[in-house]
Amino acid sequence: PFGAIMQQPRREAPESGSIDDKQDATENRNRLIHTIGNLTLVNGRLNPALSNARWGDKRKALAEHSVLYLNKSLVNEGPEHWDEVVIEERSKRLHKRAIRIWPHADDLLLK
Repeated sequence: PFGAIMQQPRREAPESGSIDDKQDATENRNRLIHTIGNLTLVNGRLNPALSNARWGDKRKALAEHSVLYLNKSLVNEGPEHWDEVVIEERSKRLHKRAIRIWPHADDLLLK
């Protein structure tokens, strides 16, 4: 199964900014929760243990229990915090890697 890295959306709005800014930030966070940049492969037993844990706890569990290169690089080279900016950057890196591995995948999507 896939496991989400960032916790589920916060119930409270961000503390600073206008109401529109808070709503935009919440919508952006909700949009990113289930994108490739916030997901990783984990086994069925690890997934529930990680579900709503903080990034530091998830990072530690992934380091201890995951043998996938994808996760090893995430925990060894990953950021100290996990937020929307990190998710968007990771999404771009994973997309570039996928295109190198499957160079004609974009052609399939366009048909």
